[in-house]
Amino acid sequence: MKDLQLEQNGSVDLIRPLTEKGRDWLETNVHYQGDWVDGGAALAIEPRYTVDILKEAYEDGLGLNI
Repeated sequence: MKDLQLEQNGSVDLIRPLTEKGRDWLETNVHYQGDWVDGGAALAIEPRYTVDILKEAYEDGLGLNI
């Protein structure tokens, strides 16, 4: 099962939680790198943080849709 989905949009990346586990992980582990957008459905982050965030999520056992 995929918990997080990545959408790359040039100057900003969106990480969408697909499960409650994904949302909980983002809220707990990603603090000052991004803002919730799209009615709280996605976390907008600078692309320079994307790899580190997704690597940590994967290492914590989350499924990724990238």
